[in-house]
Amino acid sequence: MNHKLDRSLTIALLVALALPLEAWAGLHYKSKTWQEGSQANDSMNMTVEGWVEGEGAKIVFSQSGNPWMPAGSYLVTQDGGRTLYLVDPEDKSYGVWDLDAIMKMAGGLLGGMKGVFSMEFDNPRVETLLEEPGGTLLGLPTTHYRYRTSYDLRMKVLGMNRSQSVETLQDIWFTEAIGDPAFGVWLRKEPPQTGHEDLDRLIALETSKIRGFPLKTVDQSTMTGKKGKETTTRTITEVVELERGVAIAPGTFTVPAGYTEKQIMPTGEMAAQGGEATADEEPEEEEKGGMFGRLKKRLKKDDG
Repeated sequence: MNHKLDRSLTIALLVALALPLEAWAGLHYKSKTWQEGSQANDSMNMTVEGWVEGEGAKIVFSQSGNPWMPAGSYLVTQDGGRTLYLVDPEDKSYGVWDLDAIMKMAGGLLGGMKGVFSMEFDNPRVETLLEEPGGTLLGLPTTHYRYRTSYDLRMKVLGMNRSQSVETLQDIWFTEAIGDPAFGVWLRKEPPQTGHEDLDRLIALETSKIRGFPLKTVDQSTMTGKKGKETTTRTITEVVELERGVAIAPGTFTVPAGYTEKQIMPTGEMAAQGGEATADEEPEEEEKGGMFGRLKKRLKKDDG
């Protein structure tokens, strides 16, 4: 036998076997989101820790001011985010997590408050101001983009008109060096649909520019009122730790056995109507506990 040929075939086989393992090596990362400015919202302050392998992901909300995603809860998927479950270890429950349903509920609220509240968007525009090599972040090559998004916002509240101009400068550092589809579960790329035509158009304009996975995003939004008063808020999302080639424990991307499935948010027609349920549709989670019940209690407490 030709030993040189045998050795070449052996090396080629080893390389072929190694490539899929490298492409689907486990990832572990931490990401932080926070706001700065006089209008900063504490609900935007969040730290997540994620484990990703191929189309599987587990995203734990280590710190969170958002009542929809309380600290300790987490998202899991086994199909790259097409089906997501929000798991509540405190209540030993889980439910389907559908960001589109939340956005549709928001759109339903806008549509259902005609005569009391209305909001319209005019002159939406997105400009690419910069595209350049972004250097390395966490050891990965990036491309740095800067965009300017602007629109005019007209609101009517109880018959009173208000208007303001909104301009957002967005700096994003994308990497194409990560191939695992589920890495985009938290760093979402596809635009959610609200059912509100103007708002959906703006969201689509914002997200259509995304290429690869964003490792860092800085949004600086300036709102200018009719009398020229300006308010600026900065929102920063950054992957602060990233480890490749980690071992992922079996069962990481599944809902624990024995957990109870519960409805954690309005769905279907109820979501489209802004979360208003009939007597027959009213979820029981408020009485039984769970994330939806705790959210409603917290909102009632805040209102009271």
